[in-house]
Amino acid sequence: MRCPEYCDDTFNDRGDGFFFSSPPPKDLSNRANLEDKNYWVRLCCALARLREGDFNVFAPLMAAMARAEDGDFWNSCGLLLSFAAPYSDLRKLSHVFPADDLRKSSELVRLYCKILAHSMAPWAIDEVLKWYEATRDEDVRVLVAGYLSHVLEDEPSVVAHGPRLKTAPEPPPPFEERYYDYNEYLTVVRSIRDKAVAENAGRIDIPLLGGRPFSVVDLARRIIQHAKEGEDSPRTNFERMAFEGTTGISCKKFFAQTEHVPFRPLTAAAIAEDFLRSKASKAFAVGVRYFFGYPIPP
Repeated sequence: MRCPEYCDDTFNDRGDGFFFSSPPPKDLSNRANLEDKNYWVRLCCALARLREGDFNVFAPLMAAMARAEDGDFWNSCGLLLSFAAPYSDLRKLSHVFPADDLRKSSELVRLYCKILAHSMAPWAIDEVLKWYEATRDEDVRVLVAGYLSHVLEDEPSVVAHGPRLKTAPEPPPPFEERYYDYNEYLTVVRSIRDKAVAENAGRIDIPLLGGRPFSVVDLARRIIQHAKEGEDSPRTNFERMAFEGTTGISCKKFFAQTEHVPFRPLTAAAIAEDFLRSKASKAFAVGVRYFFGYPIPP
């Protein structure tokens, strides 16, 4: 199906993000559009309603995903699920990503784990680790380790770096066998998660960023720090979408709209600094997810 022109670059984390590329139809947010035959219209309607504070849009959206065989559509839905879906909806995500399909597709594993990890849900980490362990695609494992690192580490460290390379004790030199210790890695990740959850009175429903309860103020400070270092890393896109989704502030200018879409650190820092100086920054509670300033329901 054709993506409408008004969302040509919407859901692009280096493009228009959670904003429409051009003015959409005035009646786009009409709830009837959640049942449109064009699944892209459903997605755009869901975005429009979410930006108005209506979070009751994910059942029809996930139903459309289950029927659509369109990778671009699934990835676009993934962004909205990560940063706007209530945890009650994300707990049903396995119906869209059944185990049999995940076993057949490493790309589905990547997207499934990305959605869950980028939602910053501590309760979802065991599910992410389950599929991290199950996949045999090392490229996907590297990406998933990075997603987990966003949640659990202030800066990339043991979670981002993945399992350690070890030497088997037998056979003796010079016939050592070297291997990656995945069991140790899974234990380390769970231990870091458990420590963070314990520090929050055992609450597995409090979103984590960098191992601490999510705070958009802290996120803005991280964006400034990384920008001042000129850093364009795998975290840049995540931080942009998390900040934009939470605040409703367009971050398209983080990137120059050229063929190579380079990061513009001075502009990114300025946008985050303006937010920190604003009265709006005081309205966001720590440990709460928001979408366009509206608290996301549990």
